[in-house]
Amino acid sequence: MTKSKKPNGDKGSSHHTKANGSPAYRDDTGKTATNRTTLTLSGTKTNITPINAEGAPEAAIRLGSNGHILKEDTSGEPAEVAASLKKIRALFVVDGFNLYSGINDTKIPHLKWLDLRALAESVIGPQEEIVKIRWCSAIAENPDKAARHGVYEKALRSRGVEISLGHWATEKVECRVKCGAKESDRTFERRVEKGGDVNLAIHAVLDHQHYDKCYFVTGDSDQVPTIEMVMRTLKKRAAVVFPPNRFSKHLYDISSERISLTLETIQKCRLPEEILQDGFKPIICPDVYKIPKNYRLPNTENQKTPTKPQQRAFVVEHKKRRLPVKSI
Repeated sequence: MTKSKKPNGDKGSSHHTKANGSPAYRDDTGKTATNRTTLTLSGTKTNITPINAEGAPEAAIRLGSNGHILKEDTSGEPAEVAASLKKIRALFVVDGFNLYSGINDTKIPHLKWLDLRALAESVIGPQEEIVKIRWCSAIAENPDKAARHGVYEKALRSRGVEISLGHWATEKVECRVKCGAKESDRTFERRVEKGGDVNLAIHAVLDHQHYDKCYFVTGDSDQVPTIEMVMRTLKKRAAVVFPPNRFSKHLYDISSERISLTLETIQKCRLPEEILQDGFKPIICPDVYKIPKNYRLPNTENQKTPTKPQQRAFVVEHKKRRLPVKSI
């Protein structure tokens, strides 16, 4: 391979161009040629730099291990580099009743007016993007609660949240307290929410082609098989987001990431008290969910870990194993 001279005859030039002035190419080893193929090095990785007629280097071309030129994306980054910059797709599935119950136990009603999209954005990492948010719950049977839940459902839909609703059923429960009562008196009925946890599990599996990481907002250990399938069978990452006052040792053990919601984060992620919609009536926050003036959250220092003694023991045990719970 011979060195070509510049048109002005400068012998000190080290640039290599075709006679017609079209770009020549130079690799990292200093070899040059009038086409890329000549510089292909089998079994190695190197850079090829096009050099224009004026001798100025142009964008580098990256070769794969087989010596073939890698396809470049529209940004000019080689495919390998572009892949490393690709966002992690995140699915956000919410056990609505479990989240509601945890917030309800705080006795702070205005936290129920929660913007799930804002919450998801506060939870995900900087290299992640939300592809879908799904809220799985059931509308309350009490007329007043049902009216508030209906308004909340509309508010969630206005934020792009997809909703799957279950139903309520009657369940017979046997009292476990040994009080001397007759066996016939130890059984009573109660209304329970059905379908929410099943809907959550179904969509976490059905949507697996659309996400790389799934956030489970729940403290219900019934989701352990779902998370195991997502991680072991579907080969996806799974993070558990514990609502306030909710914790599960089994969920803690199997998940790849654990997050505990604080009351401060929930309050920051409230929906606006009036949501405007094009062509529709605005959605107004129910009075019960409106934040009182000059309200200040109580001291929530203990919210970072579960409050029950046995649950605190679980956290202490797993901290020794370097399995932290991130509080946000």
